[in-house]
Amino acid sequence: MANLNIKTALTGGSINCVDRNVAGMKVGGSVCWAFVSGVMMCYKFDSSSTATADGVNVIIPFGQSAGTAGRWIHFPTKYLKNAESETDITISASGKGIVFSDGTKIVFTSGAGLKIIPNNDNYPLLIRNSDDDATVAKFKEGEVEIKGLVAPTADSDPARKSDVDGNAAKISWVKVTASLLGNQGSFDLNGLSGYRKLRLTFFMLPQTDNVKLYLRTSTDNGISFDAGGSDYSWRVYDSSGATTDYLDSEITLCESGVGNGEAEGIWGQILLQQFNQDEYMRMIFNGGYCRASDGDDLPIIASGRRKESSGRDAFSLFFATGNIASGHILVEGAS
Repeated sequence: MANLNIKTALTGGSINCVDRNVAGMKVGGSVCWAFVSGVMMCYKFDSSSTATADGVNVIIPFGQSAGTAGRWIHFPTKYLKNAESETDITISASGKGIVFSDGTKIVFTSGAGLKIIPNNDNYPLLIRNSDDDATVAKFKEGEVEIKGLVAPTADSDPARKSDVDGNAAKISWVKVTASLLGNQGSFDLNGLSGYRKLRLTFFMLPQTDNVKLYLRTSTDNGISFDAGGSDYSWRVYDSSGATTDYLDSEITLCESGVGNGEAEGIWGQILLQQFNQDEYMRMIFNGGYCRASDGDDLPIIASGRRKESSGRDAFSLFFATGNIASGHILVEGAS
């Protein structure tokens, strides 16, 4: 080994050239940085190695025969290191981390873990592929997109094939409408062809006592609602027990009569799946109601289907007889 006569600016100490074949700056007793093929690379000396030299990843020390043990081995740097001790850099204070030039931060906070804080809420968090030419996943408030989501191969799979397109899955509920109800024959909503799923959260008080609540759908944007005698199937669990009809002109949401007293009515949440798809629509209802006969609060669980493989764009909620006296409804959709 030979020392190059180059001095450091602060101490005047020599900068060591540890070997002519890897001429560069000595970092530690057996580590140095050197320019190889125009790239600054880190090497570590392995005194027991007899690996075949390739001039880049494995280099034989200057003046040493190929049969003698000892090689300079390319030592990839995987972590940020302290310049003097080669130990990992530690950020010990809560809330401290890395700040980028645009203000984006990566910090660790006690109790909250690792956080990535963008400088603008409009910037999503992206995970890129190894070539950095495509986004693998995107995360943003109210929106999640994952490329290459595993696509099931049959409708019998836990996640149905029709629910996943094999390329990207996005579930983002958006508000469609929020309405107060009063003295109307039904609640009809159209223009829904862009929604695969609909979520209806509602309360309704009937004008007429002891009535059932029904649901119908439309494929002509609400000009007419499908009412054929075998268009729907449903099953309801309420105070009447389990009631089923596989051939009906509407989906029944409550088999027992709903009371119209001031403190009565029916409430809950309806989920419509595959609403705009060219296949059967599925319905799930979880709710409660006040029974007309005694005003008791009782739970309801119901399911049903629109038995037609044609995308829908409107729905209607209505009581068997009489108007909706009052109420409110929130409709949300997801594509």
